[in-house]
Amino acid sequence: MSTIIQLHPILALKVFIGKNKEIEPQIRNVIKGRLDKKVSPFSKIDNKSTLDWCKSNGKDSYHLLASIITPYQSKEKLIEWTPLAIELLNICPEPVKVLDEYLTSFSPNGWSGSRAKILESRLPLFQPLIDSTNEDISKLGVAKKAQWEVYIASEYKREGERDSESNERFEW
Repeated sequence: MSTIIQLHPILALKVFIGKNKEIEPQIRNVIKGRLDKKVSPFSKIDNKSTLDWCKSNGKDSYHLLASIITPYQSKEKLIEWTPLAIELLNICPEPVKVLDEYLTSFSPNGWSGSRAKILESRLPLFQPLIDSTNEDISKLGVAKKAQWEVYIASEYKREGERDSESNERFEW
């Protein structure tokens, strides 16, 4: 599937997204690689032709594309947005919808250790949004970062309660 998407990205976009208002969750998970922890092949295709496709297919195509790309990458223990993710966010007519799709990628499907620490490792992704010259994206970045911090705090609390409960058990 990755090879087909890379060789014929526009055809693949037409097949997987087309004129739909929503993508089936199973298809989205396979495309995004969430089941086998790979990067979405749509994240590796030419940005210009992909963004041109969005422009010619209406406002729904932006958040649909956002739902099937991997919006961030790790480089030497740093985490950053992919160029496609940033460009898509900057040109889309509804940045809230696109950013909400990106945020669904922030939570791991499977993990070892502290889930809260994994969620916390995504916090640096908000700074480029906050620093954006686009005032709407900057405000959105501030608001979403605050929501994310509350979510992280609740996850730390949940982990603490779970650990406390298991540590207080007496077993023979």
